Formats: sequence, structure tokens, C-alpha cells
Amino acid sequence: MQNSLTAQLSIIIPTLNEASHLPALLDDLNKQQGITFEIIIGDGGSSDATRTIVESSGALFVSTTKGRGLQMNAAASRAQSELLLFLHADSRMKYPKLLFDALQALTTEADWQERVAGHFCLRFIRSTSQNSLGYRYAEEKTTLNRVNTTNGDQGLLLSRHFFCQLGGFDETLPFLEDQRISENIRSQGKWITLPGYIETSARRFETEGFHRRYILMSMMMGLHSVGIDDFFRRAPEVYRVQQETGRLLLTPFFQLIRRMMRENWDFWGSIKVFYLLGRYIRQNSWQMFFFADVCFRSILGTGRYPFLTFHDRFVAPCTNFRLFNALTGLLCFIWYLCVLAPFFSIFDRGRKCVRSAVVLFVRNPVPGRVKTRLAREIGNENSCAFYRAMVQDALSAAAGSGAILKLFHDGVEKEELPQEWLNGVHDIFAQQGDSIGERMAAAFELLFSEGVERVALFGSDIPGIDADLLKRSLLSLETSDVSIVPAVDGGYCLIALNYKIFTKRIFQNIEWSSENVLSATLERCTECGLRVELLESRQDIDTLTDLLQYCQNTSVAAYASNAWLADAGYMNGNSIELC
Repeated sequence: MQNSLTAQLSIIIPTLNEASHLPALLDDLNKQQGITFEIIIGDGGSSDATRTIVESSGALFVSTTKGRGLQMNAAASRAQSELLLFLHADSRMKYPKLLFDALQALTTEADWQERVAGHFCLRFIRSTSQNSLGYRYAEEKTTLNRVNTTNGDQGLLLSRHFFCQLGGFDETLPFLEDQRISENIRSQGKWITLPGYIETSARRFETEGFHRRYILMSMMMGLHSVGIDDFFRRAPEVYRVQQETGRLLLTPFFQLIRRMMRENWDFWGSIKVFYLLGRYIRQNSWQMFFFADVCFRSILGTGRYPFLTFHDRFVAPCTNFRLFNALTGLLCFIWYLCVLAPFFSIFDRGRKCVRSAVVLFVRNPVPGRVKTRLAREIGNENSCAFYRAMVQDALSAAAGSGAILKLFHDGVEKEELPQEWLNGVHDIFAQQGDSIGERMAAAFELLFSEGVERVALFGSDIPGIDADLLKRSLLSLETSDVSIVPAVDGGYCLIALNYKIFTKRIFQNIEWSSENVLSATLERCTECGLRVELLESRQDIDTLTDLLQYCQNTSVAAYASNAWLADAGYMNGNSIELC
């Protein structure tokens, strides 16, 4: 429970537009038992509903400059407890006594050694079964306490005194602050693995590509470990080029390294850098042997690491000299710049700038023009206010999906739309066409003509559509042509299409606003020979009956909608007066 005056623990969470993930974590924290705590949010300038969510939950909101290390330091300075726990906003903790057990483990260890910090094991929240072995390897590695195996996703629990002795988080770079403090803890104190595990979203791996993300992480960790900080100062410029891609493009990073070899390192400097990288790789060669243990886990059983033990006893001592550093550095140069760089240069060439996009259809929130059927029962003003809340939740879901957001309005000038709706929107268009089918077809056609490969389109009156569902709808297009989220009234709430199969026939000869919309759409898809994946249904809200049904099974991520319904009394089965 939250109580800053008697808190045993101060929980610190850095945020930047995390409205789609934060409610779930706050809900998990409020279910923790046997412990009192306070929650402090260090925000780097969110433009979504993050602040509203935080303040409504009773947590402390600390606004500061963008930069995760700076944000967490600012929040930690406001902590009341002697124990600090740093978490990421997309973390989940399902076991209700996880924090209680963690504090018991840390305080027991602290009786023997003051400078101790703890981290949890990690489990990934995935929307696909692909790359299962890779995820198993990454998860099992978080049980260890070896160099470069601890990061911010696993949580960081330590005393405030030890945190101050460490000097807090390094603020010189906008990322990798978790790696720097982790190695400081390792050199100045002791790491322990806390009981239980926390879950974290696999959104980045799934959106960018598991192997591409792992290759980039290996490049970043290697360069960081040998002190090439200039790469990270210049990398954000490269990263901005492909923030709007779905799959991670590695070619800009290889090009940056080659440019630095020419402009910064020169010939002998490049040899030195790759020698140091070779030493780093040799010191981490244990990971290949650990991977073999994970591969044979079903045979070896839990907790046995014969390949890793073999490495530590024989391989590491036999390779611990300079010649192996040089040979490994040469192999590193060949592998990354002579094999991977040309490979990705070929496969990244001509790749569309934007792979995935989310389309949200909205109306200008004017009383009497939105949710008119619902307005007849609860009033124009109330209906409009609830609509604005649903749009806010839809925008938060889109922001958390990892895809770019395209907003399609109902023909008004975009200046008339609420300014808070436009933050984070990549493009704004007017809907074109008479029927909803024509307008959807026109939106898909426009985005596909711009080079987008996959598009998920949804309306703004379905609070049950969250970031996870949007991501799954796009990812399902790996194996299907069309992805649909049915509505309980016989229509559908979301449709996602692949550009390769797009045809307007999907939206033709359908009686819109009827209970046969979904079945007619499935018939059109069958006629076109398209593979369809149906995801779980959601409740769209057109009438008071729909609204009351949603109140019986709300979505945790629909924070703004749920807050409005609670304030209006619908969560308690009451109703507001007509306006």
C-alpha cells in the first residue's frame, strides 16, 4: 500500500509517454501485500496522459529534463524511505508478496554486508512464440550475477545510503545508465538475485526484430565497455532516422562505425579499438557456453551448467593472454564489418522507411456531434466528455504499440482538434468517402501508397483496445493477410492489413452499422482468398447498455475512460443526470 510517511520502500519509475503501460504496473503495485511503500514518478516531459494517471493514483509526480538517469536521480531525491526500488514503466509483477519477499532477502544479506543490491529475474511478455530459444537464453541469463548480465528491466533494489555512495545514476548519456550503475555496484559491493521474477514487455524485440536488436545491443555494449562514448553521442542522430521503422535497420550503425574509423580513430586507433573489443569479447566468451547449457536444458535439468563450468575451468585460463585478444579482435572486425555489414546493406536497401502504422479514426469532440446514440441517454455534454476520454486512451494505446500513428479526422480543420490529441501524431488526414467502408479503404490505400507495409485501423470508441492488442494485430500479419478484432455486437473494432494483399473489395457490399458486418467482411476475405486471424473480441460503446456492459469488465489500460466512468458513478451501478 502507498504511505509516504511510514513507507518501508520508495518505488521510483522513470516515464516518458508511458500512459499505455503505467496503469497496469500501478495496479500490480497496489496489490502487493505485507509492505508499505510510496511511488515516485520521474517524468522526462510526457505529452500524453502520464501525469493525469500518476496524480490520480496518489503517486508523486516529479517533472524534470529528459534522460532516464537524470529522471531517476531527481525522483530518488524526493524519497522518504531508506530503501529504494527502481522499476521500468512496462514492468509487471503478478505475485502479490514479491516486494515483501525481496525486502526480506535484501535485509538479510545486508546484515552481513552493507553494500549490497538486488535484482529480480526476468520474464518477457510476448505476443508471439517466435524466437523462443533466444528469449529462454535472455531470461535465464538474468538469474546470474556476472558482468553485463544486470540491467534496468530487472529492477534495482538497494539502500539509499549505498545509492548515494555510488553517486546515483550517471547522467552523461541518455541511456545505458543501468549498465554503468550495475558495474559500479559489482566493483564496490555485491549483487544478489532476489526471489521471484518480474515481467517486462518484449515490444522492442518484436517490433524491431529479435536478432537485429541483439546485434545492435552487442555493438553498443562492446563499444561502451571499451570507452567509445563518441559513438553514443552520434548514435541518436542515426537512431532518429529509423525511429519510424518497424524492423530495425542496422546499416546506419555500421556506416557510423566506418565513418568513425576514417574520421576519428585512423588506422592505428582502429587497431587499438578492435584489440580492446577482442579482449571484451574474450572475457564474455562464457556466454556461448552458457547458451549451450540453455539449449540442452531439457536434458540437463534445472540449475546445471556443465558447459559454463567447462569454460570457467579450462577455456578461460587457456585464452587469457594478449594474442587471443588480438585474434578475437580480428574476428570481430571480419564478422561485423565484412560479413554482417554487407549482409544488412543488401537486405536493408530499398526497405520502406515505415514498416507499420496505426490509424485512428476520430471526430471533432463537439457536444451533439459525437456518440449521438449514447447522448440521447446520458446527454450531449456527458457523451462528449466520455468520448474525449476514450480518444485519450486510444492515443495512449497507439503510443505504446511501437508503430507510428496516423490520425484521420472527420473533415474539420486539424486546428479545431484538441491540441493534446496531436502530440505524438505523425500525420493528420481528413477521412475521404461517404460510407465508413469507403473511408477505411481510402485510409489503407493512402498509407500503402506512402510505403507503409502493415496498417492497423481502429475507431475511438473502444476503450478495450490497448497497446498489446495493437501490437499483436500487426505481428499476426507475419502469418496471415488480415487481422480482425471482433466487436460483441457483430461488427469489428479493429482491422489490420498487409500491403501485399490490399484490395478495396474487403470493404464493399457490406451493410454497415448492422450486426452482419463481421460475417460479411469474412465473406469478402474468403472471396479474395485471404487468410484471416480473429483476435479476442472487444466492447464498442454506442449505447448506455454498451457502457454498462463495459463497466462489468473494464480494461486496465483504459485509464481515462475508467476514471470518467468512476467519477460519473457508473462503476458503482449509478448514473449521472442528463445534461
